[in-house]
Amino acid sequence: GMYADESTFDMSLKACKPSLVEVCQKTPELVKYVNKVSNCAMLTYSAVVKPSKHLNVLNHGDAWTNNMMFRYDTQGKLADVIMVDYQYAGYGSPAVDLSYFWITSTSLEVKRKGYEFILAHYHKELSKKMSKLRLRTDTPTLEDIKDDFVSHAAYGFMTLLFILPLLAEKKGPNETFVEYLTDDQKDGYRYRCFNSAKHVETLKVLLPVFDEIGLFD
Repeated sequence: GMYADESTFDMSLKACKPSLVEVCQKTPELVKYVNKVSNCAMLTYSAVVKPSKHLNVLNHGDAWTNNMMFRYDTQGKLADVIMVDYQYAGYGSPAVDLSYFWITSTSLEVKRKGYEFILAHYHKELSKKMSKLRLRTDTPTLEDIKDDFVSHAAYGFMTLLFILPLLAEKKGPNETFVEYLTDDQKDGYRYRCFNSAKHVETLKVLLPVFDEIGLFD
């Protein structure tokens, strides 16, 4: 998975957490999250990589729209989707791909609706496939899937912290992933990603969700 190497997790957290706190400090609607993010004890490596107690699956690991190929029928309706580029694939909780997709690839309107309807759709399709394959493994309930999503909130928050800002700002010709993690300048690549208007508006929607499910408790 994306955090198979603990050093990647440590480096991402060290670089990005202060940037998020800084954005919260200067955004009136987000000031109340300054201490919550700063003192969040659940952002640990073990919390991010822990398996599910309900069902573990093969995750893509980088499940956003750029790694999906879509096929449409003659009426222009979506007929099928396949995943490509499995370099971060790993075995673990389905919350890994579900939270990653919800955070990175959905519109603000969809994010405002919450994550529950995505989990409901996933559970419906999962149940059909498990029944068709006649698997011996018990099919998890929708409540199991929801419980798993909440108990793996740390993974979702790392996606918000580490990946989401990258998607909010266009990368310049000489800007690299390494620079994103190491450049601490006020006009640097990471600063622009975290402080873009698009990213700040998304934080106003997502931070309350993570607060509500208890990540900051």
